[in-house]
Amino acid sequence: MVTSPNIRHPVTAAKAALALDAVSGGRFTLGVGAGGPGVDSDAFGQGPWTPAERAGRFREFVELGDDLLRRERVTSTGRWFSARDVSLGGGPARRVPLAVAATGPRGLALAAERADLWITQDVARTGRSAWEDVRRQSAALDEACVRHGRDPGSLARLVVLGYGEERPLDSLEAFWDTVGRYSALGFGTAALLWPTGPRSRERLAVLERALSQR
Repeated sequence: MVTSPNIRHPVTAAKAALALDAVSGGRFTLGVGAGGPGVDSDAFGQGPWTPAERAGRFREFVELGDDLLRRERVTSTGRWFSARDVSLGGGPARRVPLAVAATGPRGLALAAERADLWITQDVARTGRSAWEDVRRQSAALDEACVRHGRDPGSLARLVVLGYGEERPLDSLEAFWDTVGRYSALGFGTAALLWPTGPRSRERLAVLERALSQR
């Protein structure tokens, strides 16, 4: 769903986004997230970054990538990422939609400034339930939009369900309860993990029944 500055450079990511936008007939959205410690951050052999360093890399990645897609030629020198007289080609600059995955204050501020779509997931991080934590994030995003002079309603929202504690495919009732609770927070899109394991067929049947009721 998102790519990360742990394993991408903004120049190549923006160029790939334009290619995917072209082959998809304009249906592509570039999703980006800060990444975390572990396999993807260690893949190129560097040591782990601190949370502050990941946040700084993420901001530079998003800002430079966004500029590359908005402007015909870009030169930028940053702490983490730089570009020298870069033109992505393909005619005038064209900005593909940008989705930013964020849960903390710095990432939410970046989403308010740059994103067309905000992405979060049903993972509790502060001792609350997942829904309560996402509600807190959503309120913080609204405040960040206001500080940036942006209407909070202009930022579309997507929540990933089933990655954390929510179980929307356990039953038809669970599906509508879960989707309804997050819809009430302003989420227009829910992404559900494809069912796997011993109950995968049963869970897929729940999804099919729910979709037939739309």
